[in-house]
Parts: sequence; structure tokens; C-alpha cells
Amino acid sequence: MVDHLSFSIKRSELVNRILIPKYYDPELDEANDLVKEKYYLPTLREVLLPGNEGSRLGTWIRREHYGTGGIPYIRTSDLNGWRLRRDFKKGVSSEIFKKVSPIQDVRAGDILMVAHGTYLVGTVAIVTDNDLPIVLQDHIFRLRVNPEFQQHNFTIDCWMLLAALSTRFVKRQIRARQFSADIIDKIGDRHLEVRVPFPKNDSDRAALSQEVKEIVKSQTEARMRLSRLLGSDLRMTRERSEARHSFPIMRSAIVNRILIPKYYDPTIKDKMI
Repeated sequence: MVDHLSFSIKRSELVNRILIPKYYDPELDEANDLVKEKYYLPTLREVLLPGNEGSRLGTWIRREHYGTGGIPYIRTSDLNGWRLRRDFKKGVSSEIFKKVSPIQDVRAGDILMVAHGTYLVGTVAIVTDNDLPIVLQDHIFRLRVNPEFQQHNFTIDCWMLLAALSTRFVKRQIRARQFSADIIDKIGDRHLEVRVPFPKNDSDRAALSQEVKEIVKSQTEARMRLSRLLGSDLRMTRERSEARHSFPIMRSAIVNRILIPKYYDPTIKDKMI
């Protein structure tokens, strides 16, 4: 029996002892049947490089390292509109970057996906040369396409995968596979089960790849123009003041009885001079 209120499955159809109904949503199978006439539907696992090289979580960084340098610490909220926010809020030092970069191994062309959260789970962005260097939070997957992937005599690239992961078809599968873990949702390795749609028509795939590539390129060019216009790279290099311990001010310099030290941060005035 299948309707919008209930459905039944056989015990033999249970996967890894998962007893959460939405994981077995029968409408997902119906959606597969509707699109497979015009689209190939390989799993994400099949199109990525094997193991951690294809999909890896970022690294947890202790809070005391926030604001110690100008290398972006990419968090889930920094993924927006296929890109990484330029005005990131957390920066880390080059020492932290050198420590984690061999493990994270982030390169241009990699796709980032939110792994933990709520409504942001599944959000994707692509890494460009203009974004590097970066350090990834432990709530973000770094995905890398397998250049040797070939199925039904077609190959894919990062531009096609970026578009495919942004479709409602994929987002519905993501929602079915993200489970609540205390205060946040997690998708875990279940993201590798998601089926990603690629057009069967060769010209459609080529056009899709080219259009996405041009969109990302135009976004980068617009960012660079804005940066030149403002005379700034838009990046907040430090979250906290360099004067972390103390600094003196005259009583006459107190404004409107404000006694909060950061209001009088001396480094702000120094940078304006």
C-alpha cells in the first residue's frame, strides 16, 4: 500500500537497519522512473574518485585559532550561489593551513557540499583558483570528480556535477537521507547513494557544462571588478583585535559612556590613517 500518509516495505528491503520512513520514500523511485528516459542516473559514489580522495570531510579547528590570519576558514554559511563568500567571517593562520592542507587537499575544480546542519545540508559550491588557499570546516564535504568515469559512453566534469547536485531531483534525495543527530542533521556517507542526473543527449551535456562554466567565470570577473572598485579584497583578515590583552584610552575619549573595549579598538584607527 502506498499513499501520502503511509507505505509498506518488506523486511528484506531494509538498509543498514535504517527504520526512518523518509529514507524509503516511494516517490523517489517514481521520480527515477520519470527522468531515466532522458537522463543517466549514476550514484554520486560512481562519479567520484574512490575513497577519501573523492569525498572527504573538512577539519575541526579550535576556536582560539579563529581570527589568527587571513586564510578563509570555510563554514557551511559561506557556501552561496555556487560560490564561496568573499566576506568570510573566520580566518586562520598560515601555520594552521600548512598543518591541515595535506589532509584536505583542496584544489580548483573541487565541489564543496554541506554535510551537517538543517536546511543547508546538500548546498554546493565550486572551488576556483581565485578562492585558494582555504581551510574547510568539519561540516563540509570536499568532492572530486573521477576523470576516468565513463558510463554509457559518456564522461562528466565538475561543471556538470555542480549543476546536477543543484537540482530539486537531488535535493529531494538529500532530504530523505539526512537524519537528525541531536541538534543538527547529518547525511554521513549516505550522500554517496544519491543519484545525479546527466542528460543522455551529448549536445545537451556539452551545452550544460559550458553554460555553468561561463556563469562561474562571469561571477569571478564581477567579484574582481568590485574588489578593484572598492580598493579591497573584501576579506576580513582578523575577527578579533590584535590588541587582545589591553590598551589605554583617556577618560575624555570615552563616547556616550560606552565601556566596551572593542568599541575603541586602536587597530581600526591605525588602518584608517
